[in-house]
Amino acid sequence: MKPDVSKALQGFSLDIFQRVVQGAKQGENVFISPTSVWLALCMTYNGASGSTADGMAKALHAKGIALDTLNADNAGLTGVLQSADPKVKLAIANSIWLRNEAEKAINPDFLDRNRASYDAMVKALQFNDAAAKTMNQWVEDKTQGRIKDLIQPPIDPNTVMFLINAVYFKAPWKTPFDPKKTNDGAFTASDGSEITVPFMNMEDGNVGFADDSLIAARIPYASGRLEMVAMLPLKETLADFIKSLTPDKLQQTIGLCKETPMSLRFPKFKLEYEKELRDPLINMGMADAFGNADFSAMSQSMGHKLLISKVKHKSFIEVNEEGTEAAAATSVEIRTTALMQSLAFDKPFVYLIRDTQTGAILFIGTLTTPK
Repeated sequence: MKPDVSKALQGFSLDIFQRVVQGAKQGENVFISPTSVWLALCMTYNGASGSTADGMAKALHAKGIALDTLNADNAGLTGVLQSADPKVKLAIANSIWLRNEAEKAINPDFLDRNRASYDAMVKALQFNDAAAKTMNQWVEDKTQGRIKDLIQPPIDPNTVMFLINAVYFKAPWKTPFDPKKTNDGAFTASDGSEITVPFMNMEDGNVGFADDSLIAARIPYASGRLEMVAMLPLKETLADFIKSLTPDKLQQTIGLCKETPMSLRFPKFKLEYEKELRDPLINMGMADAFGNADFSAMSQSMGHKLLISKVKHKSFIEVNEEGTEAAAATSVEIRTTALMQSLAFDKPFVYLIRDTQTGAILFIGTLTTPK
């Protein structure tokens, strides 16, 4: 991955996380997959033009990076991540779902780029409740059942497309925690109250750092290429610490972590999270994509009538003595500002059965109250 694309992904990851945390309720657990959101938005970015593309590039921290470069590096990133460690299960999948009536209006080049760079499955459906079930089943399958009901029926009649990314991760610790050493302890919540939770403990082989302002630890998975990094500020609030994080500061903190004789005490936990990302992304520069949008690179005929209506994100994580399981999915919903042309007989109508050769009307009637 080229340094500028890697820097863009890191910058985007911290930016979207900081904004989600800023908008979170007091004491709320936040957990997102920036890579999942990044890939879903990069697929969408391939359809943006003009100021909409400029705004998306700003939000993605990718200004000045050619689209072809971004696509190529994302393709490489997906391959590298999925083959990073044979002992780690890391699966990344992308898909594009089109409303049947809109399929012919979507630029083939837009779909081809997403197939080539993101290995995106493209499928056209009748956007009814069954379509929502089909898309949700795809997400469930790709996340081993951890992410469910990403798409909520009924689907808006003006929605023409869903661009979906799914990420699944399951990895053993390089050195597992001994379940016999897990014991209950007090966890001080953000409001100052104490909660009893199970803590995993490890005495030897830890990599970390501690002074009067920060506790940090690196906990490797499997062969050690992938790791968890945990940081606990002691002098400032967690919100202020997160607000001050930059890619450079993160790297500096990770660099402080060395082999240490200090023991590791880490909570065992499991949580699910769900977030609509519209507001954070607008604040990051993507206002046009949600309003006065130009997606003419997505559809020449409909491009100026399309906009992003929702960016929905759902995630799951479980941390225990054996390792970590995590999953996330992101859905970018594209709708039209004009009513979709459809043959919807949803009001009283007249109908007949006729012979096309003679014109004879065999039956005729009205339907005013279906039974």
